[in-house]
Amino acid sequence: MLPDPGLGSESVSFRLLQLVLNGEEPLKVPVTVTAVRVGTTLATFQSANTGRDGQAVVPPDVVSKQVTELADATP
Repeated sequence: MLPDPGLGSESVSFRLLQLVLNGEEPLKVPVTVTAVRVGTTLATFQSANTGRDGQAVVPPDVVSKQVTELADATP
């Protein structure tokens, strides 16, 4: 689990490690997921890092902007 992004009506963010079969040796892919509820709508944002270094990052400014657009469109 990651800290609550504090967006929309409710939100959650977490990291996981996805194993992708790649011949004999599985490729370990870091994935970050952020889910945000705005009213009755659920939006999910996911990022994966297929490189060999670092974490996957869901850009907070992109999520925030999308959630704002969604909130403005929700009656």
